[in-house]
Amino acid sequence: MELTNQVIYLGFGLIFFGLCFSPLHDLQHQFSLQSSVHYWAFSLVAMTLSCFFFFLFPLVGGLTLTFGNLMQVAAGGGLGLLFKSLNSRIKKSLLISFCVSILLLGVVAEFIRANSAYDVRVELLSSTLIALSLWQLYELAIQYLRSKSIYIWFLILAIAAQIVIWSYRIWVVDQYSSFDSHNSIYDEHIPEFVARLLVIILYALIFIAIGNYHYDWLITRERERRQDKEEQMLTALKSLASARDINTGNHIVRTQKYVKVLAERLKEMGYRSDLLDEKAINAMYRAAPLHDIGKVGIPDNILLKAGPLTSEEWAVMRTHTFIGESVLKASAESLRVRDRVIESAIQIAGGHHEKWDGTGYPRGLSSEDIPLDARIMALADAYDALVTSRPYKTGWTHEEAVEEIIGKKMTHFDPTIVEAFVIEKDAFNEIARRYQD
Repeated sequence: MELTNQVIYLGFGLIFFGLCFSPLHDLQHQFSLQSSVHYWAFSLVAMTLSCFFFFLFPLVGGLTLTFGNLMQVAAGGGLGLLFKSLNSRIKKSLLISFCVSILLLGVVAEFIRANSAYDVRVELLSSTLIALSLWQLYELAIQYLRSKSIYIWFLILAIAAQIVIWSYRIWVVDQYSSFDSHNSIYDEHIPEFVARLLVIILYALIFIAIGNYHYDWLITRERERRQDKEEQMLTALKSLASARDINTGNHIVRTQKYVKVLAERLKEMGYRSDLLDEKAINAMYRAAPLHDIGKVGIPDNILLKAGPLTSEEWAVMRTHTFIGESVLKASAESLRVRDRVIESAIQIAGGHHEKWDGTGYPRGLSSEDIPLDARIMALADAYDALVTSRPYKTGWTHEEAVEEIIGKKMTHFDPTIVEAFVIEKDAFNEIARRYQD
């Protein structure tokens, strides 16, 4: 039994030692009372030391048994602090109380080891661990109500199982009338050995679950960080685009809504369902305001010219598609942000002046070689340009604009998108009326 125990404790000690590398790697240089990683690392280190102390007990004896038990309690307390840090701030007074309690428990445990029977030691250790586990369950229950995480649910079950096993161990010890041979855990009966083995297995599973929960949280936090970064970038780019846009802010609102109406109708029609899921439509909607961001690179004497442009000036004006595409690509690469919104914005900025028959610019793309996002934006932008009045022109009526767009089916616009537009023409008219300049 002694060799079996040593092999078990050495094996699990090495397992816990290996698990230590993950939280220790994530530790910051400065200790923080609120960092759950610190308590995770502390608990693992304490559990590792507990196993190694139990492994050394037959070889060294004496205090190693007390230190082994004390480190197991410290690991349980560390888990309590870890779970509490997920719900609320850890006060310095709580941490001081925890450290003092561990020291006092160590003194009491050593006194009992030297002067009391085996059953008293088991009851003290098990009762203390049960109390700590109840605290852990309380903190985990609060966290589960917030997160509904499967890892938290597993931790609740595992810790509840430990409580049952420790209670069973107290009961088993009380069933044996003679403890003459019980000088340590290595002199125990089979039921006690099995109970202790199950507890240590549960500890390993608990720490693995904590690791999975931690990295699941890291992934979620990274996703949120990337979304925040993307939102900040899009806001900055929209402000930049608006600063150089000769149109009003309502132009952006209208074209956004036109794009969404068209995309949703195309989805209902079953057109390119592989490209028009809910996320893609939302990305297109958010990217639409950046369609003319390339105008930031157009000189004022051309961009703000009241009269018609010369052929040379038109050549310069047309470069705004390439400029917009380049600006968006450079922004995405510099901030390491590249997702559906950015991809959609790049496609729209570079392709919304392409035409179905290949006579558009800047690349002269035709039919489905033109990105779908750009084809949708082309019609939305054209409709808004037709019905909106400007200092240099009077806006067309809705009916005139509809007739013009239908007339350019198969030349300027994707015929399927024109069909979607015809179905949604009343929605376009309502958007134009509600958000007019």
